[in-house]
Amino acid sequence: MLESIQKIFNTYSWFDAKFLKRELSKWHGSVLDVGCGNGRLKSLLPAGSSYTGIDLHGKVADYKVDLSKEQFPFTDESFDFAVCNAVLEHVENPEFVVSEIRRVLKPKGILYISVPFLQPYHPDPEDYRRFTQKGLIDFLEDRGFKTVRTFEIFGSSVVIEYLTLFELIQFIKSPYRWLNPIRYIQLCYLLPIYFVSRIFNIFFVRLFQYDHFSSPGAKVLAQKI
Repeated sequence: MLESIQKIFNTYSWFDAKFLKRELSKWHGSVLDVGCGNGRLKSLLPAGSSYTGIDLHGKVADYKVDLSKEQFPFTDESFDFAVCNAVLEHVENPEFVVSEIRRVLKPKGILYISVPFLQPYHPDPEDYRRFTQKGLIDFLEDRGFKTVRTFEIFGSSVVIEYLTLFELIQFIKSPYRWLNPIRYIQLCYLLPIYFVSRIFNIFFVRLFQYDHFSSPGAKVLAQKI
């Protein structure tokens, strides 16, 4: 339920979902979803594509894999595409994960990868790191990928909306907050900030889509070399 609230009421989540739908609809071939979670990306692929999800905790994973420690259960050059969406922040060894993705991709295979930048701590089951877009590009290029495309990064107004919505969701999730009167004072300024930034982003966010100084996250399309 709370994940649905975030998708509907957060500009970054809304644009990210729209972006994923647009990009993945072009992927005709075998697709590996690294850290697949609930498998929601499967429905975005075109008819005829084959989908394989791996995750240690994902309920619908085709293979249970500890991404940081276990070799992926596939032979070399098995997949045309790989997606690693909001996963690297949660793994202890991102270098190993990316090396395994590269190993199982076919020559010139495509990887879509996204990571958070200015986002709250969100353990799933843990949360270790953040990347800038430049940091993500260099990280991939140092490990056998070339950048095919980078994507819009929405600026500070989206960050403000994202952070305030996250705090409001934490209020709903945490019963002890309802018993703390100080938290109601917090709501008095969080709610106006959220609604003002939300309205601003609905109408004006496109004017700031290439603000690289502040963004909830970064995403890159890369090719195995």
